[in-house]
Amino acid sequence: MTRFETARVAAVQATPVVLDAERSVAKAIELIGRAAGDGAKLVVLPEAFVSLYPSNAWAAAPASGFGGVEQLWERMWESSIDVPGPAVIASPPPAPSTT
Repeated sequence: MTRFETARVAAVQATPVVLDAERSVAKAIELIGRAAGDGAKLVVLPEAFVSLYPSNAWAAAPASGFGGVEQLWERMWESSIDVPGPAVIASPPPAPSTT
């Protein structure tokens, strides 16, 4: 009979530090560490956590604090990260495989 290992999974519901990639990565590392400390073997964050999901629902409020949507998009571009890149390297290493 095949046996499958049970794994605890954490789905993190959190808001990034809007338009601040460095602080969003630091927050992600903290959240991943907390979930791992609680026994999670797999931790997932919201899509585009670093540094903002570019939907109209999210963009409307932050855009009001800028010179409009174009300036918001420019700030989003500036706060994006490269994969692979230094922000990804700063992330915690993957957990070792148990297989």
